[in-house]
Amino acid sequence: YLHRKGIEVRKHHKLVPEEKVDELHSQIDHWFQTRRVYERTLYITNLLDIRKKNGESFRHETRYCENELDTRDGLHKEITSQHDSCAKACKELTSQQSSESPPELALALNREKIRSTHWAYIMDISKQELFWHTTELRQGWRRHAYVAEISRTTKKHLEWLQYEAQQVDDLMGFVKRRISSAPRESEHKYYREWLADQKARITKHRISFDMDQDYLMIQETFELQNALEYAER
Repeated sequence: YLHRKGIEVRKHHKLVPEEKVDELHSQIDHWFQTRRVYERTLYITNLLDIRKKNGESFRHETRYCENELDTRDGLHKEITSQHDSCAKACKELTSQQSSESPPELALALNREKIRSTHWAYIMDISKQELFWHTTELRQGWRRHAYVAEISRTTKKHLEWLQYEAQQVDDLMGFVKRRISSAPRESEHKYYREWLADQKARITKHRISFDMDQDYLMIQETFELQNALEYAER
């Protein structure tokens, strides 16, 4: 494009002709805006994709934990019932013990004690299973709340940036109108320079807001990606 317009760019020290500076700036601004549209679209797409993945991961994790808790809770009740039955049998056999008790009674009591010890061990394992599934479910809800808070905070800041950026855009439009209607006489040179300076300052604000928007989306994507990787461990 530059060569077609007769602008020499092979030597960095050579200046752009003054009459073509505005045209060059307009073209560069157009290229920049086009590139920014694609970049911004990519950031938004990545952010929405990672939000969706976090939501699916949370639903899968909670569904799994809830199903496991229901199953394990029913199994734990059966184990507890077996343990209680053995403990009751031990108590009854102990009450029947005397110096004249037959050897079979002592063997039965010993057998029930062994069974009771076995069921107590199984019951302890079952309690640990319930504990860890409950802990995993709580961690899933905490991670979900963390992800939701990050997204809520990002949305809040983006809304603020959008409002401020709109004010800056309105101000930019006002300054451009003043520039276009500014007198061209030499005595108004400083006025035109002042307007050009204001336009440059506003442009810096626009760039700053634009970069802040990118940063917020990139930061949320990074945080949600970490949360997703932690959930998939």
